[in-house]
Amino acid sequence: SIGGKTGVDTKHGKNLIGTIYQPDAVFADLEFLNSLPKEEFLNGLAEIVKIAIASDKQLVSFIEKNSKNILAKEKSTLLHLIKRSIQLKKDVVEKDAKESGLRQILNFGHTIGHALEANSSYAGKHGHYVSIGMAIESRIAVETGNLKQNENKRIISLLKKLTLPTQVDGNININKIIEIMKSDKKTRDQKPRFVILKTI
Repeated sequence: SIGGKTGVDTKHGKNLIGTIYQPDAVFADLEFLNSLPKEEFLNGLAEIVKIAIASDKQLVSFIEKNSKNILAKEKSTLLHLIKRSIQLKKDVVEKDAKESGLRQILNFGHTIGHALEANSSYAGKHGHYVSIGMAIESRIAVETGNLKQNENKRIISLLKKLTLPTQVDGNININKIIEIMKSDKKTRDQKPRFVILKTI
């Protein structure tokens, strides 16, 4: 797809084996979205929210104002949303194809998201775990003095508006999540790495 990343999940973690190989073309057909169950539509929507929060304040405002139309799959709204998301990802990937710098912003929400996903043995939806990851990593950004609390609240509110999850259901073993994060592909010297926002 856009960015050319292919990945294989193993028992050791997500996307630890793979390649980066750019496609000749990528096609996005809005009609296809009508064939998706709501859960799968939301699954993909989480990635759009991620790129908006990490790189385009105007797109965040657009999503906030048009959340009902987005959930209703209103065509002109989705066309703008998808077109802009593709442009943002394309711009990031063209500047950093091999994920050595800027491209790492595309991992916002993914360090914790991938750990929760692996912990569930991939039973749930990737986008749902990324959504929870964004909520938690936003909180980490606040706790480390990087992100203002009102921006964190705005992120949580946006995710909830789109009916995306912001917290883990039930009890989880925190130590197990930390151990899983240590084997994440973004980890350096056994220390998990997060995308820490300074602002939306």
